[in-house]
Amino acid sequence: MSSGGDGGYTLFTRSTVDAKTLEPDVRAELGGLYEATEQLNTKLRDELAELRAERDVLRTRVEGLDAENDTLAQRLGSLAAEVDRVAREAEAAEEFDPEAFAAAMRADLADLLDREDREAREVFRPGGAAPLPTLASVPATRVFADFALAAEEADAAAADSGFAVEDLSVTLRTGVRHEDGVALQLPGLVGADAAGLSDVSFAVRPRATPSAAPVGEDGVTPADLREVPPLVGRSLAAARETLAAAGFAVGAVTEDDGEPGRVLAQLPSSYSLAEPGAPVDLTVGRAAAPDDDSLQGTRPSAAPDAAGDTGPTGEETDRESQGTPAAEPDDLERIDGIGPTYAERLVDAGIETFAELAAADVDRVAAAANTSTSRADDWVAAAGRLAGETR
Repeated sequence: MSSGGDGGYTLFTRSTVDAKTLEPDVRAELGGLYEATEQLNTKLRDELAELRAERDVLRTRVEGLDAENDTLAQRLGSLAAEVDRVAREAEAAEEFDPEAFAAAMRADLADLLDREDREAREVFRPGGAAPLPTLASVPATRVFADFALAAEEADAAAADSGFAVEDLSVTLRTGVRHEDGVALQLPGLVGADAAGLSDVSFAVRPRATPSAAPVGEDGVTPADLREVPPLVGRSLAAARETLAAAGFAVGAVTEDDGEPGRVLAQLPSSYSLAEPGAPVDLTVGRAAAPDDDSLQGTRPSAAPDAAGDTGPTGEETDRESQGTPAAEPDDLERIDGIGPTYAERLVDAGIETFAELAAADVDRVAAAANTSTSRADDWVAAAGRLAGETR
């Protein structure tokens, strides 16, 4: 096989030999060489075909890489332009001087008044030969429109640097004419008394991100709403006081099975938002009716004395004779996951000790602390362990 001039390949050619003139052994040897040559040619053809296939694959991949390279170049160009834009905006924001901007705006407004003054003098100069009047009459609608346009242009110029022109106030010291419509008589800036000129004031503040605050049918916005305080676990009297202090009213009060006198549920729920003065419905545990067994062993109340005092009841006398002191509050923050806020919410709900927390219903604890029931369950379990340690 030899290399061709065009970069391709050609197989070697062999000369023709008359096998009849050769000896048998030579003829056999030549036959073996012929077969070997054919096998070699076949192998070379196969390898050449594979090389051409690989060349085509590589050529396709190169074309694909060229296309990706062009795409990346375009993206890099776009990113470079974006970086330049951000850099220019940052540079403009750093160089923006609100005081200088305010001074420039005042100068522009002064030029506006002066220009209107000159134009009006040209319009109202009688015959063009008489001396200029002290006051120049300008249509009122034009003055107001010019001031509004100047304010819009100033606000648009400041917007590029993240500022806004607000609270524009114009005090015009002017006379009013009513010939051919309302016209304002403005003093000229040249030779005029400074005290007689009009005042223009405005504020330049960082531009706030606009946010649409929905307004209800009654005009109440989310900013007017208040958080409903947690009431579950409190006594009814304490719940009433808490609602009054927070600016809410007591709604319907119903009873259900549960701890007597304690708030079992509330609607709206704790920490939800409601309008000031909105009613909050309460569900309170009803007092259990005493049975015969509970009345055994209790002493009847003493007859009222002259002052109407019936004296201590049997239950109060037993408590006094036993001398049982009120339980001291425990440090609920010793429980993992209870911080000052959660501890305060639990105390507000009437849960002050480890024993009270361990005996409380998980749902009640979760509602009082405004947390998940899984976390409340962990607290109740931990409170049970701590209550056992403090006994």
